[in-house]
Amino acid sequence: EHFPYYKSNDDRWKNSVRHNLSINPHFRKGSKAPHGAGHLWAIANRDARPRQLTQMSVLPTQSQILENITKSNNSQRKSNTSQ
Repeated sequence: EHFPYYKSNDDRWKNSVRHNLSINPHFRKGSKAPHGAGHLWAIANRDARPRQLTQMSVLPTQSQILENITKSNNSQRKSNTSQ
């Protein structure tokens, strides 16, 4: 009644909280909650190692590929002419 914005039956905020807890190394997912209402979350031990983020591979663009080929060809030509 004090905050009508939060009265809507929108569960997106729960997904947001769950997502942020799962990617934050300071929290760990615990056992199943009573009455099947999801899982319990706990603060991770201080000595627990945070998960390392894996770098996403980025594919080069077509122009970058062509630029690399051109550079490679130019360096090969230079080495052939200097011999």
